[in-house]
Amino acid sequence: MKKMFLALAAASLVSTMAFAQDDYDYGDDYGTEASTSSDDGYTDMDSGDKATTEEKPASDVEYKNMDEGKKVSRDEGTKPAFFDRPFNMAAHIALGYGSFWSTPDQYDNATWRQAYGMDSNPYDEWLGYSVAFGMAFNYRIMDILSVSPEFNFGIRGFIRNLDSYYSYWYDTYVEVNEDIFMFDIELPILLRVMPTHQIYFEAGPQFTLKLVANHSVDYVDSYTDETIYSDAKGSWECATFFASLVIGGGATLDLDGKLFDIGLRFIMDMTKLEKDDTEMPDLDGSTFKDETKMWTLQLVVKYWF
Repeated sequence: MKKMFLALAAASLVSTMAFAQDDYDYGDDYGTEASTSSDDGYTDMDSGDKATTEEKPASDVEYKNMDEGKKVSRDEGTKPAFFDRPFNMAAHIALGYGSFWSTPDQYDNATWRQAYGMDSNPYDEWLGYSVAFGMAFNYRIMDILSVSPEFNFGIRGFIRNLDSYYSYWYDTYVEVNEDIFMFDIELPILLRVMPTHQIYFEAGPQFTLKLVANHSVDYVDSYTDETIYSDAKGSWECATFFASLVIGGGATLDLDGKLFDIGLRFIMDMTKLEKDDTEMPDLDGSTFKDETKMWTLQLVVKYWF
């Protein structure tokens, strides 16, 4: 019995030692595998950290600086050089339509016109035109505000064709072809406001020096087509210096790196067309001054160098 117990005890001890050895080996294996996995995992994690490091700067400061750099670069890509330079020059041309304002009431009075041999208001039914061309300049005070003077040569003209009306002066029906031509130097000095890089508004005075002023008229008999009076001469003694008010606006277009302005401009003369000492007789024996002035609406195009 005792021998049997000893044998069982010995067998139990051997089994326990064998199980412990197996468990130890498994633990070694597990530890080895865990170590290998840990090494691999560490390598993967390190790779992930490197990838993350490449995508994002090491600090928030660096990240913000990079972001600000992108914004500056983005602005520079859309901001024309016109806004980076304090001074710019442009070629300028304008085409326009014009007429008269502030004409005397007497010119609309048929009795007054008949008394002085006039068959119509001398400022009615005119087709006015204007052309201006020259150089424009722009000095930038701040990003949205600048001063923009110009030096232009200007042409203003008016054409009137009165068809077949009765002339008391010639006692027949006549057709009148009349033409006014003026050549001058124009100096607008405008304040320019640009709330955005694409839109601008402008306003200011314009000073005009009249160099040439011609007024020609032809009276043609409506029945015979013969010219019964012609005055194609020359000089018209109108005012030589004009002050005007200019207001306008438009768009600045960037076309493949070339900058253009396209806009509208309204010019209202503050100086009357006739000279200050020119007086017209009234029916009651008194005199009055002709206060007629001109206005012009122009389409303006500029090319900024």
